[in-house]
Amino acid sequence: MLTEDEFETALATLLDKYDLRKHPYMTQIYDIRKGQTKHLRKKIAYEIVTMKGNKGAIPEFLYDVIVD
Repeated sequence: MLTEDEFETALATLLDKYDLRKHPYMTQIYDIRKGQTKHLRKKIAYEIVTMKGNKGAIPEFLYDVIVD
């Protein structure tokens, strides 16, 4: 599985190679993906906090993700 940085690098390479940076479909699906990524991060962080409950300290970064 690629990290987010590896994905961004590979995508940039493909967009440049095939001259797709301004292609309407490619920009649209990229924007959708970015929005979904943010939504999924919030959802996962919220689920972790909810499942953890009062069983211990919850890392601060999880709250930061949810509030962001």
